[in-house]
Amino acid sequence: MGETMHICYALHDAGGHFTKFLGTSLLSVLEHASGSVCVHILLDRSVSEENRARLQAVAEDYGQQIVFHEMDDMFARPLRRLRLVRPDLVRARYTVAAFYRLFLPELFAQGRFLYLDADTVVTCDVCRFAEFAVGENGVAAASEAQISGQKLRLISSMSGVVDPDRYFNSGVLLMDMDQMRGGRDGVELTQKFLDLVASHVREKYFDQDVLNYFFSQAYAPLPSWAHMLVPARQMQGLWDLPAGVYHFDAKSLGMFRPDDVYDQLFYEYFSMTPWCDGAFLLRAFSAIRDAAPQRIPEAYGAQLIGQI
Repeated sequence: MGETMHICYALHDAGGHFTKFLGTSLLSVLEHASGSVCVHILLDRSVSEENRARLQAVAEDYGQQIVFHEMDDMFARPLRRLRLVRPDLVRARYTVAAFYRLFLPELFAQGRFLYLDADTVVTCDVCRFAEFAVGENGVAAASEAQISGQKLRLISSMSGVVDPDRYFNSGVLLMDMDQMRGGRDGVELTQKFLDLVASHVREKYFDQDVLNYFFSQAYAPLPSWAHMLVPARQMQGLWDLPAGVYHFDAKSLGMFRPDDVYDQLFYEYFSMTPWCDGAFLLRAFSAIRDAAPQRIPEAYGAQLIGQI
């Protein structure tokens, strides 16, 4: 068996309902891993003991390691500063977990890590990422132009610093921590990240902007299968499912499209997780009933299930 592949996720779950997506991604990773994997979850007190236990159970079922890194405790002061300086970011589209990957150079002194957004499904062997080259700055990523066919419009503070053709999507990142720091102290580099967050004017993509500001010039490109953006593939009518990393978002996952191959892909893995149990199905049926234009009768379950 080769070296251990380190996988990293970030998680904040105040409502208690988001961990299931990360758990689905985690299970998909471990289902296809050919070697030793150590999963690192950057989380905080918002993640319940029940959800932590379920994540632990998924890893143990596959005989793999999982480590919880308590960000509230380890980085209390800088996180408190960010909440005070930029409360708009905490209230924006993303949760505070979007900050957490900015602490990776300080958290890990060395080693190679594959960072995945929680809304990914992985159908390839993540151990293959150990073979990929990273750029001079220790990063490998996929550009927005590559995965979506579009260039994001950069804000003025990034003009002349970030090439729109090289602006990358940070949902899948391969990072060599020693190269990434480039001889700098991890604390120093993290502080540079946070200083830029404090002065950055765009709410949407703020964490991605920061990473591009520092690393877009010299990262290595990932192969196309290593980061496939589901909304873009749906819009382009690409319904084949080659082995790789599928990156969903809130608008690309549905419940009422039985022929959508991407919906099928997600629910295939979700159905294997501890979150998809009888209680979840009952809550789902109840939510569907309440959202229906005409209320579905209480005793309709057997008839409905019999038709599926």
